[in-house]
Amino acid sequence: MKTLTGRFFWPKDPKYFFTISTFYDFIRSPGLVGQFADLGLFAVLSFFIFLRQKASKIYKGAALLLVILALSRTAYVPLVIYLL
Repeated sequence: MKTLTGRFFWPKDPKYFFTISTFYDFIRSPGLVGQFADLGLFAVLSFFIFLRQKASKIYKGAALLLVILALSRTAYVPLVIYLL
């Protein structure tokens, strides 16, 4: 947060509305499309759309990589259910 705005507020900056979260002591900056759960769900939705449209493996791989990088179990659960 200090790198992004020059000051530190936990957990939500009152001016810029950034939210900083931790996952196993790994500090995550805000996602490009909002919170990390939102980013992960967007990636899961993209992956399912790419599966249905018979898209290139590159697009499917990029969507899966985005799910993994989101570090959110909200994004992992639909993929685990799909795989089971």
